[in-house]
Amino acid sequence: MEGSSNKRRACIMSLRTMTTACLCLVVWLPASYGALLAGPVDSFYEVGTNVRVPCQAMDSGGIGVTIYTWTYNNSLALPTWFSACSPPSNGDHCISLAQTSYTGYFGCRAESQGAVLGQERGLIQFIEPVIFATKPSDLTVHIGQTATFSCSVNTQVGSAATVSWWFRPLSFTPEPVTLGISVTMAANGDLTFSNVQEYQVGLYYCTATSPASRENVTARLLIFGADKPILNSPTKTVMQSAGSTLTVNCVTTGVPRAVIVTWYKDSAGCSCVTQVLGSPPRINILRNNSLQITTLQQDDEGKYFCQARNTLGTSVSAKTTLELTGTSGTGNGNGGGTGGDSSGITCKYHGV
Repeated sequence: MEGSSNKRRACIMSLRTMTTACLCLVVWLPASYGALLAGPVDSFYEVGTNVRVPCQAMDSGGIGVTIYTWTYNNSLALPTWFSACSPPSNGDHCISLAQTSYTGYFGCRAESQGAVLGQERGLIQFIEPVIFATKPSDLTVHIGQTATFSCSVNTQVGSAATVSWWFRPLSFTPEPVTLGISVTMAANGDLTFSNVQEYQVGLYYCTATSPASRENVTARLLIFGADKPILNSPTKTVMQSAGSTLTVNCVTTGVPRAVIVTWYKDSAGCSCVTQVLGSPPRINILRNNSLQITTLQQDDEGKYFCQARNTLGTSVSAKTTLELTGTSGTGNGNGGGTGGDSSGITCKYHGV
């Protein structure tokens, strides 16, 4: 550093004397400094994919050209399948249609004016895609019987792939299968139910996960006689006086049992919640899923029906039409009548 300072001072003095020594200004530029922003890291990719391996640096000195040097398995002699991307972008290199044999250590160093800005080295592995050796099929059994879904992956990915099971319940969001005494998973991925119950009916996902990919196959577990809910309710019209109480039943049968029951008034886009303004609430859905409206008023007139859902589907009941007698002046001030007017009821989604 001392020598550099002396030469800079000598150069300045030479400028004052107008000698050719001023050429030293070109030689003694400020040193470059910076950092490597992105480089190769340990990672997995699926065979057959195109891969961009990044190497990008920032030269904070703002002078000079950044030079990128790549190595493959510690050698400067790069294979033909690993070259600068087109169009070029910083020091990024690309691989087309990767093969398992390309697995190795990739290193990149960035320099500017002889100063190393940074370097990174990572193990990049290319593995075969997940391929199922066996896939589950739909099963229909009796309650209490044993059922087994077969699911395993190919040996090419071996220990790199793991199998897990998911179940899609009524919420339609898959959740992990809970393993225990009656539900077990073998080492190869097979899932066994030793005592099938109706709550286990539904769609199952066998998920195979490797470091580079994730694949799913599905199958249904059914029991004999299983179907979406059955609603045996005939269409009818109910005549009641204003101020009385209306109770409409929603009786469901079938296997598996209905888990969600929703009541609607006039259209499928609007369901009756259990409470409206006032205390106590005037509209309720009872524990047996019946709809009860007390102190009937003109705005309550309309068509009511329930919707029942289980893991196999949804059913809708026939409509019950409510008509009031002696309704003069009994509205709530929000308008009245039928034909889709549900202003007397607060309408939102409601599940019991």
